[in-house]
Amino acid sequence: LNMMPTAGKSSASQGAGEPLAVRGPPLLAVDANKLRADDELRKIFGSKVVDAERAAEEQQVHAAVRRRGVQPRGGGRRKGATKKGYLVTPKEHWPRVEGGLSMERCGTRSGQPLFRYTHSAVYSTVQELFRD
Repeated sequence: LNMMPTAGKSSASQGAGEPLAVRGPPLLAVDANKLRADDELRKIFGSKVVDAERAAEEQQVHAAVRRRGVQPRGGGRRKGATKKGYLVTPKEHWPRVEGGLSMERCGTRSGQPLFRYTHSAVYSTVQELFRD
């Protein structure tokens, strides 16, 4: 953040209501392409800990497949078919997230659109089972 007066103006000649010139990259910014949870975990805990946890997780998944015949998420779909989020890359064995919650427009107020959350029929059924 560059808060120095712009060239050709002294700080005394700049009015109280005039903003200072801001040049260069922003002070606080996040580049979503550089967010990698695995890299951050490795920096904090070290590669050995992260790799050991990943190996233990894979063993649990394979044990569940052997015991119950539970297939990993996607069941043979090509890699890359799961949607990566900003902070988390879904694991193959995580349950699928398929649009159970959505928004629909329900009117306007002061010229601004209003929305409400709606649940799909499948989501509502699962929610009722959870409550019972």
